[in-house]
Amino acid sequence: MALLGPDPRGALEFIDKLGLFSTVFSNHQDQTEADTSPWSLAYNALHRLLTSSVNDTDDLLLAMDRVRNVLVRDSSDAYYAWIVVALSPWANVSKPETQRKKSSAPYISKVARDSLRSDNKTSSILSDAASSFHMIAAVKTSFLTGNLRGSDAEIRQQVGCNIRSWKKDWRVCVIMSIAQEVMSGTEFSKGKVFSPHAFLLWSLMPPC
Repeated sequence: MALLGPDPRGALEFIDKLGLFSTVFSNHQDQTEADTSPWSLAYNALHRLLTSSVNDTDDLLLAMDRVRNVLVRDSSDAYYAWIVVALSPWANVSKPETQRKKSSAPYISKVARDSLRSDNKTSSILSDAASSFHMIAAVKTSFLTGNLRGSDAEIRQQVGCNIRSWKKDWRVCVIMSIAQEVMSGTEFSKGKVFSPHAFLLWSLMPPC
């Protein structure tokens, strides 16, 4: 599928290499900063998910196609996928207790509003993605390790119930979870695509 815009990965790489993350995606609330050292893993991983390479194996191409067809169905999905990956370093930054009393909005949505003038939908998506990516990773791990018990139909039902808890924009939340796992080093190393086996859960997801 065609990527939204001329080169979103290239734009993020440009910002990253010039050290402009804190300028473009700046925090106007306090002196807290996001760790951008693993950020390139996230935007490169999304680029690999949305494109294909002549070096990809057939199994890998099949796995990525299945995940892409579920999570990134059109240009709107691609747009929000790039938004959450662009701001993904902020998703893991927790507010100090004093700040949480003033506002329940996480850093990621406040940064999007203050720096990018993001609309309510984008801010809401970012908040949901930041609050749910840990749970999404836990469900994926439970599935891959065989800890989701029951028949295939019962496991699908369990996954479906979890998806509904991630709200209507769950696809973007899953993209955030993938980005966070990649940035933490899970099944990913430079020059390689993370294991297709980690994608299989998403291919089981029922429509919502």
